[in-house]
Amino acid sequence: MHSFTSTFVSKKPRRWLVFLMTLVVWAAIGAASAYASHFRYGHYSWQSAAAPNTINFTIQTAFRRDGYACYSTTTLSTVPCSAPDGHPGVGDVFAEFIGGTVFNPGDGSPSIGSPLGPLMYVVTSIDPAKNWLFALALDANSLPAIDTLVTHTYPAIGDYLAFTDSCCRISAIVPPDYHLNNPDGGYRVETRVNVGTQGANSSPVSALPPIVFCPINALCSFQVPGVDPDGDPLTYRPSTAPEANSTFPPGSNWSGTSCPDIFCQPGPPFAPNSATISSTGLYTWDTTGAQLAPAGGNNTLYSAQVTIEDRDSSSNVKGKAALDFLIQLVPSVGNPPQFDHPPTPTCGSTQTVNVGGTLTFGVQAADPDSNDVVTLNTAGLPPGATMTPPLPASGNPVSSTFSWTPGAPGTFVVTFTATDQTLQQALCSIAVEAQQPPQTADLSIEKSGPPFARSGGMIIYNMAVHNGGPADATGVTVDDSLPASETLVSATPSQGTCSGNVTCSLGNIPNGG
Repeated sequence: MHSFTSTFVSKKPRRWLVFLMTLVVWAAIGAASAYASHFRYGHYSWQSAAAPNTINFTIQTAFRRDGYACYSTTTLSTVPCSAPDGHPGVGDVFAEFIGGTVFNPGDGSPSIGSPLGPLMYVVTSIDPAKNWLFALALDANSLPAIDTLVTHTYPAIGDYLAFTDSCCRISAIVPPDYHLNNPDGGYRVETRVNVGTQGANSSPVSALPPIVFCPINALCSFQVPGVDPDGDPLTYRPSTAPEANSTFPPGSNWSGTSCPDIFCQPGPPFAPNSATISSTGLYTWDTTGAQLAPAGGNNTLYSAQVTIEDRDSSSNVKGKAALDFLIQLVPSVGNPPQFDHPPTPTCGSTQTVNVGGTLTFGVQAADPDSNDVVTLNTAGLPPGATMTPPLPASGNPVSSTFSWTPGAPGTFVVTFTATDQTLQQALCSIAVEAQQPPQTADLSIEKSGPPFARSGGMIIYNMAVHNGGPADATGVTVDDSLPASETLVSATPSQGTCSGNVTCSLGNIPNGG
């Protein structure tokens, strides 16, 4: 509180730990080939939490959709899935029993899972035609609530390598899918975590559909999206083999070709040309001569992984996050769909919203080939976001409305896909960022003095200015004009200066001052 005197005349205690499991038996999944064909996509990101040495992880994964039952987070027992085909739908929860997926925070503590053992996930998008579900892992300490921030407190300041290292990628032959370069191989998804070494840093954030379509015997290129919540510059590179797998070496594909390492990016020995990614994220692959699945309506799949790194002002790497996905080679037929702008926001743009506010925008795509049917879908929706009508949806044109009311700050990348019936595809990635509302200062003033004045007498008035916060007040000025019949004798502030009749420049008043 600041005053002046005028004188004149007349605003998680329990953790589930996953220990070694020697055997998991699930009646609905009984074949070894099923165990070896579930993983489709992975991307782990993180942000520093308010508590010391504490990190909030967002674990984004896609699996084979028809491999899972749905669970109640309250009873931890199976419940009917919401989708009409009996498989998990958007909003359903499942436990990853096929591969027993857990999360290793990288500090020597036990891996993180759920009361059922492996991680539990909530589904955020599905593709029944391609048989995948896209999901976010749940924080076991928050159950039965749906909390997609997996929180871990580290024992000390330092840089840690957090990861999942598990089995398995798609098998060589799971009709109609043929996996060419890493069949039955293990998968590893890493992120380098800065705990107190880079300030309150956050990792890069991205999202792609689990399967990206590329033309056969042609040049394929697409932008791998990425955003850094702290505004750090990002660079991209192919992941090394040990970064993408360290457990189960891949087997031979249907034609007998094998990866000579523990992981092979798209390219030799399966294709003459290697896939590349520029430092700015442009993924390029000349698929000419690449091995294909047998003819007859089968799908040619290649697994790929890239690493996104954030850097400091001297271009030193701070953190990193992997992005693991599949590429399906398809014949080039006609024209691909296109996103309509408007209503779709500019691809690559960032849309912001205050916490507690609502962000809404339309997404629409159409195909210039009038007889084609376009399917609109998405990957990377933030928790609580909705699409109306629900996706996937089909038409030409086809549209849906994104709506999100965030309850906490956070940054997400949402990638929309528009795919026609011949699997020609367009991608459009949009970053959505929830921010704390701007803080303001709440200033109040109290004035005290005698209620009456005798003509020709001296009167002393006191004024007190208070800032109720939450923000600091800057450049505070108080004006108190005197009646024409009165004359200022003096005005003495506790800070700043007063002049005239009467204007006091008090400067800055902090929250609570």
